[in-house]
Amino acid sequence: MNANLPARHLPERPDLDQLKRQAKELLAGFAARESGAVAEVVQYYPGAPLDTFALHDAQLVLARAYGFDSWPKLKARVDGVTISRLHDAVEQGGADAVRNLLQRRPELVNRATGPATPNGCRCTSRCNGATPRWCAC
Repeated sequence: MNANLPARHLPERPDLDQLKRQAKELLAGFAARESGAVAEVVQYYPGAPLDTFALHDAQLVLARAYGFDSWPKLKARVDGVTISRLHDAVEQGGADAVRNLLQRRPELVNRATGPATPNGCRCTSRCNGATPRWCAC
């Protein structure tokens, strides 16, 4: 974890798309030299390349502001929560919830979510017609 105390806190149900928007907003704010964005960059990435500050730099700042060492670690945490939500929806037979998650994050269909279950196989095959890697059907 980052040595600075996190200034931001992930919601209970974090959304990767929202975090990507936040990174783009931080980048735009920094480019416009908005005081809040500049202060956040200075605090969480003191050696930031000021003249070539790019989206990956904004993602790093954002990750550190949330208490993570890197964007991939923040993304992994959010993916873990999302996979957990997907698994819960599958186990509860929530085809609509599964469909919504997979429409937003189609790459999750091939992520391991735990042991294959009959509900998981039925629900997933209804959602996209494919058998994901984690389904033993």
